Amino acid sequence: MDSEHDELLAAAVEAHQDYEGAVEAAKAARRLEFQRAVDGGVSRGQIARRLGRSTAWVSRIVSGDR
Repeated sequence: MDSEHDELLAAAVEAHQDYEGAVEAAKAARRLEFQRAVDGGVSRGQIARRLGRSTAWVSRIVSGDR
């Protein structure tokens, strides 16, 4: 393999790792804010209705399953 090939491969792998890290960070931030809302008196159903999602989906996020 030539050096350009290796650089392209490394850049692709790095971009994917950055993406995965960003997704995990966004999920953690979302879980935290959903939990804060629930702790503050907002119901899971209210969050679900506002987002057009199910209450079960919101509950999974709050519990850290999504």
